[in-house]
Amino acid sequence: MGDNKKKKAHIAVGANEVAITEAMTECTERNYNSVVMLFKGAGFLNVTAVPLNDLNMFNQKKNGQVEEVTINGNNEFEEGDIFPKNSNVLITYHSK
Repeated sequence: MGDNKKKKAHIAVGANEVAITEAMTECTERNYNSVVMLFKGAGFLNVTAVPLNDLNMFNQKKNGQVEEVTINGNNEFEEGDIFPKNSNVLITYHSK
């Protein structure tokens, strides 16, 4: 069962690079704080969280949920992709 996590571990990542993990590809609807920590913990240096200020009293349950994550403006990345550590990671999230 633990073998699934190890299959991607052999990817060669340079000192100034970060490899995308499965957790990084499944961020929508998670709390933005945990997603910020996930990307910073992986080694990204430029992680920014931006509130959308899009909620009203009818959809407050989404407060803090991630809408989208982009890396250098691209939201299409998958597990195993490699990016420079200084890439711009933008996390937009729902807020009041």
